[in-house]
Amino acid sequence: MARNVRFVLISAVILALAVLQIKSIDIKCTVTNTGSVSPTCFINESIVLFDWEKINFILPRGLSPRKIERVEFNESTAWRAEIFPVQIFETFLNLKKLKLKVEIDKKTIRQEDFVDATELNELVLTDGHLDTIPSRVFHTVLGLTVVVLRNNDIHTIEDFAFDNLEELQVLSLSENAIRNISRWTFGSLPSLRALYLRQNHIESIEDGALDMPNLKLLSLNQNALVAFSDSLFKATPQLSVLLADSNIIQIVQKSLYGLQELRKLFLSNNPITDLNIVELAKLPKLEYLLLRNANFNLDWVNVTDADINSTTSAVKILDLSGNGMRSRDVFRKLKLFKQLQALNLASNNLSLLDLELKEPPLKVIKLDNNVSFNWDQIRSILKTLNMQFESSYIVEPGSSFDFDQLTANLREDNVLYL
Repeated sequence: MARNVRFVLISAVILALAVLQIKSIDIKCTVTNTGSVSPTCFINESIVLFDWEKINFILPRGLSPRKIERVEFNESTAWRAEIFPVQIFETFLNLKKLKLKVEIDKKTIRQEDFVDATELNELVLTDGHLDTIPSRVFHTVLGLTVVVLRNNDIHTIEDFAFDNLEELQVLSLSENAIRNISRWTFGSLPSLRALYLRQNHIESIEDGALDMPNLKLLSLNQNALVAFSDSLFKATPQLSVLLADSNIIQIVQKSLYGLQELRKLFLSNNPITDLNIVELAKLPKLEYLLLRNANFNLDWVNVTDADINSTTSAVKILDLSGNGMRSRDVFRKLKLFKQLQALNLASNNLSLLDLELKEPPLKVIKLDNNVSFNWDQIRSILKTLNMQFESSYIVEPGSSFDFDQLTANLREDNVLYL
């Protein structure tokens, strides 16, 4: 009798442990108007998984895991040790996109994590605790086109971590703790079009690090860069958007002046001491130039009449606010920008608006927080320019413009600009 009781108790314990080792997760899948299930499925419940637990994904009736191509985790999920992401890829063998905006209690990812992820195109792992990206970690998923590792704790990227990802188009490493980019960090990324390194602690980028012949957007804002090296952009001939706000850049080297495809250049909130505005004005496609609070004072810059007459500038949007400019000659120098449509001169020390400003096709001028304008003079000029005063802006009737929204279409969740 005692033996039978002992046997029953042991069996019950084993059964209980077996049950504890399997955690069921409901998966919700979107349904089209025709009633068929789309390949995008969502996991909405908050779950905690430990080393010894296995996942039992509960799918909608009649749906095979092989038909699911996109899986997104929407709620905060705590993962432990090595269970991620192997079990996901083992279940969804045709998975093309995996998005986890979760608390991942995992410090690194490994090649073996992706052995069964041969069909994966998009990998989004954000808001976790990853701190290291090993060398060639994506060696088995060479079809990746998008990798987003934003808002982790990444401080170490081993050499050639992303090497041979020849189809990769978007890479985001923003909001991490990266300090230096070596020439071997990325390896060869011939198809990369957007590289986001915003809000790290980057102090230097070695020459050769940006061997990306098709790169169009580079986000370096909110780092600790002091300068761009003379050869940094030699291998990025297609670069059209450069975001480098809020660094400690003092000198803008000549490599920047060779970017013939550059359309948008953001250098605000840097202590710039050396920048050749004439060479920037000569860039054939540059339309947006933002130098707000950049210690860049046109009073100190030599711009000759010959420069003005010989320069054909494409710049339409120019922000020079917060730079302490005061002289009337500023407006003569602004004639470099013959296509200018919107000009921000707020928070300087200007006291009058020069009549020569009427030559460009201006539609918007921002002048608030200057010393003391002669508003009678300005009203007279407005009549000449067919413009009117609205709030802190002088605008052409029917026009509207907001300098603070210039980067809205450059966010990392919007890649339509590519």
